[in-house]
Amino acid sequence: MIRKLVPHVCIILSLFIVTYVILNEFNPSFFSFTFFKVTLIVFCVASSLCAGIMIALNRRRG
Repeated sequence: MIRKLVPHVCIILSLFIVTYVILNEFNPSFFSFTFFKVTLIVFCVASSLCAGIMIALNRRRG
């Protein structure tokens, strides 16, 4: 159960963080450092990619 749930939660949370970074462009009170924003985006992309791979592997296993 957890093996199937965790990748989906990772994708949802990474989409939330990307939304916060986009909102920061309009209201710069969330994140102030550019390095932090770039690191967050890279983390979100990596997390989504890993979650997608885990979902695909879980579907193949049955």
